Amino acid sequence: MRRLLGRFGVAHTLLSIEDLVGIERTLISQPTRLVYFESPTNPVTRIADIAAITRFARASGALTVMDNTFAGFHQHGGYDVDVFVHSLTKYASGAGDVMGGAVIARAELIRAMRTDFGVLGGTLDPHAAFLIQRGLKTYFLRYKAQAASAARIAAHLAAHPAVARVHYPGLPAHSQHGLAAQQMQDFGTIVTFDLKGGAAAARRFADTLQLFALTSSLGSTESLIVTAQIMAARDLTPEQQKISALTPGTIRLSIGLEDQEDLIEDLDRALAAALG
Repeated sequence: MRRLLGRFGVAHTLLSIEDLVGIERTLISQPTRLVYFESPTNPVTRIADIAAITRFARASGALTVMDNTFAGFHQHGGYDVDVFVHSLTKYASGAGDVMGGAVIARAELIRAMRTDFGVLGGTLDPHAAFLIQRGLKTYFLRYKAQAASAARIAAHLAAHPAVARVHYPGLPAHSQHGLAAQQMQDFGTIVTFDLKGGAAAARRFADTLQLFALTSSLGSTESLIVTAQIMAARDLTPEQQKISALTPGTIRLSIGLEDQEDLIEDLDRALAAALG
């Protein structure tokens, strides 16, 4: 959005998903065609007030597009969102071995986009489509089990002396837990937390883990880890970096289907190494 669309005359305003006053003010003061947002946000799991944002957009005549990948296919469908987008590489596939995406909208919107998608190459190859369709058959079972493990691991991390803060909407301590509980059936499989020792502690933590693969993906049956150095958006201003809440010790975990006890034992061993 920042690097590519501007070349085609598309202007944008970047706002915090929590800044409802700013979002409404911008929609009133600036002609806006589209509002794009995600919930929970990547990586610190902030929660969008979907009803408020869609109400503001509808009043100004703007379309809403929601990246629903973190929440999953079974959540947020009851809200007045014009377009949902999902990375099919994540929960839909489950195995993390295929790339694809989905745009879900009313038939008239899809018809208007279909030709452009084909011209620009946004067409899924048949084998990828087969793998994703096969993965979807077990999606709900996988997501439920992974979310249950994530909730337990988030609570475990929150009580550990090496951890400064845990970002997981299922925890009562999360600043938007009430909103998440109102909007979501499950709180997700992503657990993000800040280590007290900063970047050095994060490196020791990541190097010690045995069951978590270091990769920027998420939502597969394998548990995955990514560090702040990989997640940081290098084209953000210092002020925007501050708002993002990323610290040098920020770690994002994507919880898979491994045994909960095995994962916790692995995390405890890595946390001990992080403490030095």
